[in-house]
Amino acid sequence: MFWKLARVKELIKSQDGVVRAAKICVVNSAKERVIELRRPIQHLIPLELKLSPDTEDVPPAIESASKEKESTIQRPRRTAAVVGELLRKGMR
Repeated sequence: MFWKLARVKELIKSQDGVVRAAKICVVNSAKERVIELRRPIQHLIPLELKLSPDTEDVPPAIESASKEKESTIQRPRRTAAVVGELLRKGMR
């Protein structure tokens, strides 16, 4: 069984000012459309996600510069991996 993922659209407060429910948007997988539901906070589990900024908010010049920067970044390699690759290629 898989958990459905949803996006919180609005928090609903009670008369005493405590958040008791939320309006969430869920994608219906059968019809591929967005459904807005109201669910109690106790039935929701928060996920902390690190999202990139929306492309609508970023000017095109900055967007192209960030794409170039992302393509040139390489992860560091372990020394053993580099030595093993050189041995396989017969360069050592």
